[in-house]
Amino acid sequence: MELRQLEYFRALCKELHFSKAAESIGISQPTLSQQIKVLEEEMELPLFDRLGKRIAITEAGQVLYEQCEEIFQRIEYVKDYFSEMRTQERGRLRVGVIPGAVDLLLGQMVADYHSAYPEVSLAILGSTRVVDQVLQSEADLGIAMRPAPDERLMAVPLYEDEMILAVAADHPYAVHDILGFEDIKNMKTVMLTSDHQCRQLVNEHCRKLGFQLMPHIETSNSSSLIKLIRSGVGASIVSRVPMEILGLSDIKLIPLSGPRPQEEICLIYRKDKFIGNAGRSFIRMLNDTVKTKWAQAPAAAPVPLIKANHLVGLPHKQTVMHERPR
Repeated sequence: MELRQLEYFRALCKELHFSKAAESIGISQPTLSQQIKVLEEEMELPLFDRLGKRIAITEAGQVLYEQCEEIFQRIEYVKDYFSEMRTQERGRLRVGVIPGAVDLLLGQMVADYHSAYPEVSLAILGSTRVVDQVLQSEADLGIAMRPAPDERLMAVPLYEDEMILAVAADHPYAVHDILGFEDIKNMKTVMLTSDHQCRQLVNEHCRKLGFQLMPHIETSNSSSLIKLIRSGVGASIVSRVPMEILGLSDIKLIPLSGPRPQEEICLIYRKDKFIGNAGRSFIRMLNDTVKTKWAQAPAAAPVPLIKANHLVGLPHKQTVMHERPR
């Protein structure tokens, strides 16, 4: 079995069409067909079912395809490693970030990072599917709520947060210093759309309390949500830390009594992915940003320790995210 054959096989799995697969890798269709036949003879099992002009992957083919993906990911790992050794201050970095965390952590930081590392191509991918982006190697790093346990992922805590009620300063409920979570049943609300992780957290908490949240307006954008709250259109349940750090004088933040949704924001990455110099530099700058932000918001929850050398490919010297002074 040759690596070239696996490359051909992988292309055919993706296209499920001999002509398109051959074109995608720059060979002729007869050459592709012949190499797949050789591979099947070596495996002593059919890798594809031929269904007229169509083909389908067999069970054996699916097993080989999954192993192929692992092999080619390891090859990319090695390429990245040696590329990093050649160009220490260059490279590409893609960071998937949940909405809200972009405003909290990555506002000025992106500009500072570019100034320090102008040769690094940085892409900040605001998304509600950060975990999938990391797993599918669409993002090198991710900042999101702690994902479900997955042996392919490492999740390192950045900070903890909780849900709080946000209303315009002249809203009727702004006279309250604390409210119960169930009080939102009688409010006109504006919320992030249901694909956002924090909204899902709120929905689940409402379900446990026996009611369903029915917002009057939904938006996929955090900035739009803040504008709606400011205008008095409705109240919203939001993450406390970003709102406290923003420090908006025309929005009243009202704590919610009793059990309330909490979230843990984490740095996530694939355990098998090499984190190069561009990524390590980003993590160190993220460390400094979090420390600075928590110094600005003393009421916020403490930041757990994060040891950056837990990352694959990092040097032994530790970078630690400190706890907020109590």
